[in-house]
Amino acid sequence: MKAQAQALAGLLGNASSSHDAVVAAVGSINSCNDPAAARQQLVQAAGQRRQLVQSLGALKVDKLPNGAQLTAQLRAAWEASAKADDEYAAWGGDSVRYCHKHHRPAPGGHRARGDAASGAATAAKKRASALWNPIAHRTGLPTRSFGDL
Repeated sequence: MKAQAQALAGLLGNASSSHDAVVAAVGSINSCNDPAAARQQLVQAAGQRRQLVQSLGALKVDKLPNGAQLTAQLRAAWEASAKADDEYAAWGGDSVRYCHKHHRPAPGGHRARGDAASGAATAAKKRASALWNPIAHRTGLPTRSFGDL
């Protein structure tokens, strides 16, 4: 069990690396602060999330309590996060022309779909965190809040 938990803990540690960049990129688009660069950051973040899903599929979790449920929640969370990143990136692309004309980015559309996907990701991350933390306590590994995932 410990080896499987350690492998998963390593992957969870990689998950939090793109969170701050995504939040900053969405803020940049919303304030018309270089939406083209923010769009590129979001495209990269979506790729990182898809890599997490792929890596997750290679892990064995059969010895972890609720391992299948945990990986299902992580997969759902990271797939929804990637979708949100894609939608926000598309919103960033659309925003280049609005910001160029000194208008605020358009609400709705890609932004609204990004917000919806982000909400779904957050819900799945909360469920995953609740499943992970008892395993972490039992194995002496770091616990994770949903924001870390």
